[in-house]
Amino acid sequence: MAALLLASAALAVACSKTPQRPASTVQVPVVVRDTQSILRGTVGSEVTIRGTEGTIVSGYGLVVGLDGTGSGTVPIGVRSVLEDEMRKYGVGTGAPEAGPLARISPSQLIDSPDTAVVLVQAYIPAGLPMHATFDVEVSALNGSGVTSLEGGRLYTTDLRRGVVSPSAPDTRAVADAGGPVFINPFAFAERGSEAESDTIQRSRGRVLAGGRIKEAEPIRLLLDNPSHARAREITRAINNKFQTGVRGDVAIGRSDELIYVNVPIQYRDEPEVFINLLRFTRIDQAFPEEWARRYADALVEQPELATQLSWCLRALGEPAISYLRPLYTHPESIPRLAAIEAGAWAGDLTVRPHIEELIENGPIGLRDDAMRWLTRLPVNRDPGIREYLRTHLNNPDLALRVTALEALKRLDDARIITRPMGDKFVLDIVPSTQPTIYVTQSNVPRIVLFGMNMEILPEVFVDAWDGRLLMKADPDQPEAEIFYRPNSRVAPRLVKADRDLASMIRRMAFEPTPDLLEDGLNMRYSEIVTVLYLMASDGAIPATFFPEDDRENIENIRRLASRFTDERPGLAPDDAAPFEPRAEAAGESEETTERDLSNNPYVVPLPRPAPKERSEDDPPPSR
Repeated sequence: MAALLLASAALAVACSKTPQRPASTVQVPVVVRDTQSILRGTVGSEVTIRGTEGTIVSGYGLVVGLDGTGSGTVPIGVRSVLEDEMRKYGVGTGAPEAGPLARISPSQLIDSPDTAVVLVQAYIPAGLPMHATFDVEVSALNGSGVTSLEGGRLYTTDLRRGVVSPSAPDTRAVADAGGPVFINPFAFAERGSEAESDTIQRSRGRVLAGGRIKEAEPIRLLLDNPSHARAREITRAINNKFQTGVRGDVAIGRSDELIYVNVPIQYRDEPEVFINLLRFTRIDQAFPEEWARRYADALVEQPELATQLSWCLRALGEPAISYLRPLYTHPESIPRLAAIEAGAWAGDLTVRPHIEELIENGPIGLRDDAMRWLTRLPVNRDPGIREYLRTHLNNPDLALRVTALEALKRLDDARIITRPMGDKFVLDIVPSTQPTIYVTQSNVPRIVLFGMNMEILPEVFVDAWDGRLLMKADPDQPEAEIFYRPNSRVAPRLVKADRDLASMIRRMAFEPTPDLLEDGLNMRYSEIVTVLYLMASDGAIPATFFPEDDRENIENIRRLASRFTDERPGLAPDDAAPFEPRAEAAGESEETTERDLSNNPYVVPLPRPAPKERSEDDPPPSR
């Protein structure tokens, strides 16, 4: 027996010394991108960037506060979804946070002619952080019988990814939306619709900055070749470049193939800029001057890569300045323009005269962008930049005038007077010799008066909404009288207002309270915009009315014109006429000047050009 045990032990020892076969390994092929050699070593050359496409969100909502123009005709499935959601917000539950809606059932609220069930849709741009706002579109359901959303307010609505459907499974809300509905006074009904083609489309509107992010979508970097070491290097490079010490790391490594990236606070308002800087940031950040030299040389040798190389140089920043300066006067336009833009981003003050030359004499489609480049320069070291931009507040070109205003607002220029009109909109008063009324139709509601102490004419009469608003001014009276009835259930109001346009706007917007007994009409932003348009059209205000849609159409047309011409910076004639909106749609001749447009200033918006298709790795066009 003992012998048997010894033999078994010897056999076990022998087995333990037998060489083990190595575990089989799967050889993962190395991914090699077809990338130009000069662009290798950047973040975008080794990762796929996800979360840059933006997100479509939607939901069903309820617009309240209408004047009998709503409808309770709602599909059963939609009604059921909406009632459930309304209960979550306290409607009909007696909860104090629901206010006056706490004691009315969701069904009763939907059936009221003063409410309308609407489809709420929005596009959330990529990279927006938590609590950021965006515009949402609201439209009455087809066949619902809703005639107008004017005067309504969107009740808080949850928004989910994709296109909403009553039969779709319930998913987590990534945003919500609510606020006053803006009816665009220049959005006319399409021909062939039930409404006349010359009437405003009132069953569709927009809630300006009414959406709010509840769940931010992080930008995700997927490494082509998973590696913990490389993931750490990329994470370190991004944090070294963009970290400001606020709100934690910009980049957070999650695994050997996944990195989460948060948009830094300094790029909160322009996440697309951050995404491009991220894409062209070098992973190995040693010897930045050497790479600046290589990129600058490549601008001349490979002009077809000018957009990408310009972003590479911008990502390098100050080390690129000395290599960019010789290119500011390069005879070829492509490397010259790319270098000038990159130089502005790097904060090189010596590029300023070259930017100003582009603004004055460059291609018409580039002048607005060039003016924006000036704001990238260190203005605290060159006060002349503000002074130069101020001169363009008098530019006869409408679009450039507004771009100069936006540039100065970005620089917090003290000469621009900003007055919030409660939570309704912002009123800006700008010193200018070109009387203009500019109104926004997206993002933050804003009315801009170009011209200090702008006044209405001595004799004025305005009739809007079939007598719901009447305005009268006589030459022998120091003030104008405004009669306004918000809706059929509210008593009309009559107030007197100064002839000064800014004071009149404040009087129309002001909401009287027990603590503030000052007269006011509590008019909505879209109503005030409509009144200003009517006054300008009738000549009651000696100023050009300029809506944001027209400004965007002008810039789109200019960019298209520059794309298909051989015009180059420095070759445009000094006396080239500025591009102004024409009024052929209103029966005016081609010779109509800007002063003539004060009688009929509206320009019918043109269709926007379809975006050019790009591959995933191509950056958007530089602006």
